[in-house]
Amino acid sequence: MAVRHNLTITFVFSLLSVVLGQESAWLTPDGSQPNYTTAFSNADLVTVSWNAMTGGPSDLWISAVDSNYATRLGSNIDITRAGTYPWTITVGDEEIDIDDRFLLAFIPTGTSYKKEASTQYDTSPAFILVKQGEPLPSNTSATSTSSTPSSTSSPTSDSTSESSAIPTEDSSDPSDDSSSSLSGGLIAAIAIGVLLAVVLILGLLLWGLKLRRKVKAANNIRSSGIIPVSGVIPVRPGGGNEKRISGVHETNGDQVQPVELPARRKTVYHEMSG
Repeated sequence: MAVRHNLTITFVFSLLSVVLGQESAWLTPDGSQPNYTTAFSNADLVTVSWNAMTGGPSDLWISAVDSNYATRLGSNIDITRAGTYPWTITVGDEEIDIDDRFLLAFIPTGTSYKKEASTQYDTSPAFILVKQGEPLPSNTSATSTSSTPSSTSSPTSDSTSESSAIPTEDSSDPSDDSSSSLSGGLIAAIAIGVLLAVVLILGLLLWGLKLRRKVKAANNIRSSGIIPVSGVIPVRPGGGNEKRISGVHETNGDQVQPVELPARRKTVYHEMSG
């Protein structure tokens, strides 16, 4: 039972961390928005930004959602603090033709990006990438970017990525703060609801365990013969549980001592001669 409790508590905290983590540390692309609601244009300069995350030094990667395209953008970035990273988009048009859906990810420094392990990475929401000069999809929103020449096509080096991962300044828009507080309140309400549901489930489990123990104890007593299965102690017909012996009458529960009855006197007749 203790192991079950530990597993349940671990599940609760894991669930709460997932629910609270869905507020997302990603600011650009916007982690509060669903996938494919943000679009960028190739060759634009995008300032990738994030809040503090858990983990050690990490590399920033861009990866296509379905194709095998994956490229390292920066290395040895400290993600334990909020930071920004200026990124000039230089994805080849042929890659966009294959798959125009991409995402960013932080993975431990020195490791290669593996698509099958993407759920273990700190990934951003997926976004749409269009070729330079093409219009953005109508159902997406564009993050403020600036168009730059495509001459800077090589990924940034380790030293560049370290210097560019600087803390973000407190220049957020008031409307963003209000939306963040609203989403935070909603997430807190969901977390409380989940916690109450788990507490209720634990209570039901404890109640069921106690009931099972009582039933098992009663079955053990009956099987040992202490209590008949019918619940009624059998009584032999005739009542009284009397025992009879010669000259003595004894009844169970009678405190009177046994009395010996006097023997009959025999009359002897003598025949006289004559």
